[in-house]
Amino acid sequence: MRSASSRAASLFWSCTSFSLYPRIADNPIGRSISYLLLLSCVAALCVATFFGAQVVPALRAASRAMPELTLDAGQLVVAPNAPTILYDDGAHGMLLVRLAVDREPSAPERRYDAVVTLRAGGVDAELCGRAFHATWPAQWSLVVQPLDAVAFMDSWWMFLCMVVFAGSVAWFFVTRLIHALIGSPAGAIMAGPTRGASFARAFNLSAYAVTPGTLLMVALLWANAFYRFPPALLAWNWAIYIVVTGVCLAGAVSALPKRPWRVTPTTPLSQAEEPTAPSALRAGENPWTRRSESPGHSDPNLGPWGKR
Repeated sequence: MRSASSRAASLFWSCTSFSLYPRIADNPIGRSISYLLLLSCVAALCVATFFGAQVVPALRAASRAMPELTLDAGQLVVAPNAPTILYDDGAHGMLLVRLAVDREPSAPERRYDAVVTLRAGGVDAELCGRAFHATWPAQWSLVVQPLDAVAFMDSWWMFLCMVVFAGSVAWFFVTRLIHALIGSPAGAIMAGPTRGASFARAFNLSAYAVTPGTLLMVALLWANAFYRFPPALLAWNWAIYIVVTGVCLAGAVSALPKRPWRVTPTTPLSQAEEPTAPSALRAGENPWTRRSESPGHSDPNLGPWGKR
């Protein structure tokens, strides 16, 4: 595994081995940004596939039960005898679409991951315990026939998947780039002076460390379509993402090699105090008597050991 390994391979190794991170720490920042774009495309492809396989069939079924809808000046109008339940996937409990224009529908008998309610003034949506509201555009004025809704879903469902894919790519890329920028100073602080992680090196580590948490969120989305998870698990998936990303960033920093300590003498010996190299001495010569034989220090009264 080289530092110049493919970005697709890095998606796997960043989740399975901390030995990848020292190799990508010194990569150019542009390579890490392009890696985040690849990660965003992979996650968005999974989300768009989930939308096409799970949500589009529900929307098709809801369009077949949809009555005539009239939108005028930001207000939705339906026939008095219109049904209140447009789609209910039954015991699966993934999606419930209701119509509450002239009368309020009954409360759901079971828990649903997503509940969409069409009201006279807008749309109320509850996704995994989180409530959202959107109003109808005031400048819109149109009439939707039941067959028009069915024809729209049969003809434009692929376009809807493409819109979901493009929106997911933009969302994943912007959020992961922000998370990598936030994790850069945290990684530099955790590295300390012993591992010497600059802002650029810490950004590279953070960009790759968001991979396991991102793929785990997508895996939970798909797994919930087949296995019913507790609502708290889906509502707090962002907390799971933060914990996983933090653990991966700490492991990436700890995988960096430590820098050796450099010990420099505080009081270096002067050149006059250093002994002469053994190769420059004659046989049987004492190195400490060389000073007496140097010019300006000759004394005939000194003995061989420098003593009178």
